[in-house]
Amino acid sequence: MKHWDVQIRQLAAQSLSVLSVFNPDYIVEKILTPLLKSCFSKALHVRHGAILGVSEIIIGLSGNSVIHRQQVLEKAFKTLSLKERNLIKEETENQKKFKVFYDEISTKNCLQTNLPEGSSQLSSIKTLVDEIEKQRLYRGKGGEIMRAGVCHFIHSLSQAQIQLEGADLSQLFQTLKENFRHPNFEIQQESTKAFKSFCLAYFNNSSEEQLPEDRKFITSEVQKLYTCSMKDDNIAVTRGYNMAFGVLSPQLLQLLNVELIETLLKNCIAKGRESDDAETRREATKSLINVVKTLGIKNIDSDQLVDILETMYEALNDYALDRRGDVGSWVREQTMRSLLQFVETLLDENATADNLHAIQKLGADKAPFYERFVGSLLQQLVEKIDRVRESAGRQLQFFFKFHAKNVCDFASKDHLTALFISEEKQLPSTTTISAATDGKGGALETHQHDEGIGYLPWRSAEFVFEHIQPFFDAEVYSL
Repeated sequence: MKHWDVQIRQLAAQSLSVLSVFNPDYIVEKILTPLLKSCFSKALHVRHGAILGVSEIIIGLSGNSVIHRQQVLEKAFKTLSLKERNLIKEETENQKKFKVFYDEISTKNCLQTNLPEGSSQLSSIKTLVDEIEKQRLYRGKGGEIMRAGVCHFIHSLSQAQIQLEGADLSQLFQTLKENFRHPNFEIQQESTKAFKSFCLAYFNNSSEEQLPEDRKFITSEVQKLYTCSMKDDNIAVTRGYNMAFGVLSPQLLQLLNVELIETLLKNCIAKGRESDDAETRREATKSLINVVKTLGIKNIDSDQLVDILETMYEALNDYALDRRGDVGSWVREQTMRSLLQFVETLLDENATADNLHAIQKLGADKAPFYERFVGSLLQQLVEKIDRVRESAGRQLQFFFKFHAKNVCDFASKDHLTALFISEEKQLPSTTTISAATDGKGGALETHQHDEGIGYLPWRSAEFVFEHIQPFFDAEVYSL
């Protein structure tokens, strides 16, 4: 926990989450109590490790270590080769027995027993963020690490559903708000992750339409972010706020529905100002589709659904340039993913009856809807940037493998399906990473293979031209 390497501290803390379920009394008395004091150490690596340790112990004691462990393993698996994964998956008889035992004890919530209301440790936990800010421990060298640690602590409080008063929640929101605005993208990601858990834990009572009186502050606080997310000259502010909009809980989205979506729609498109930021537009596009998926098609006004779809098509024409090159490509990549998710949500088998009005309003029961969708992605598939071509190819593969068979006929549907469900090389359905080399050991390109989708070399200009060029002879897909 006191190691100079950040990743070692993180791993040590995550281990505490797993171990805490075996002897909660010992963990609270001998480890948690000293760690709470160490959170104010003058040594940065000590206080950072301590706040991570406190966070992970809370997760473990609340019975969430299984979910947390799963997330950690999934993240680690992405860096492993297929051979390494197979080695990990091979389990001995003792490992299987231990797994059954651990799964049984790790879901038990020990907070009420080991951290009862009124205990000194729980009181220290509830006031920890406030004390850190009073002592100005974000300042100086390494302050960014502490910010990330505090965000993770708020995430842990939320996951454990520690009971907090309205004033405490308001103070935690202000902390997250400050971190939304931070220029470090990793801190923005941590604060967004924490805000998602925060909203789900404390602002998502599905049985009531309105929030409790001491929690109503959150709607006005979020509404105050709208103008800054559109007009602030600081791109860190616009980027961070747009990231936050995409992780609001279903109850908050119901309360903020129309105005929030209107704000995101405006933020997806360049405004013609010097302060326009492609990453802000990318995050707005990502948040927009997250809002649609969380709310559900049936809970969004049909006219607004039309606006959402048109905005996505407009974002596909984002070719903004700056000294970094074609920064608009970041927006186009995200928009392609968002557009596919929009179509998937619209065609969701479990909600087809509820979505029927929207399907008719958008014309998703007619060929032109799918011809426009496919044609727009085909255009991106012949772009100069390899990364953009691969993203377009992957979205089309998903569509034709899982959804095209369930929609009406449209131009060249059979021929396009034959191309996009073909696979040059059969790969496992789990996510793997393969890299082409230049013969000297250097990687030429890296391909991400999504679940259920095989590999086709969309980064190869020759392959794309050979297979896609014939479709441009059709009038509906001609450029």
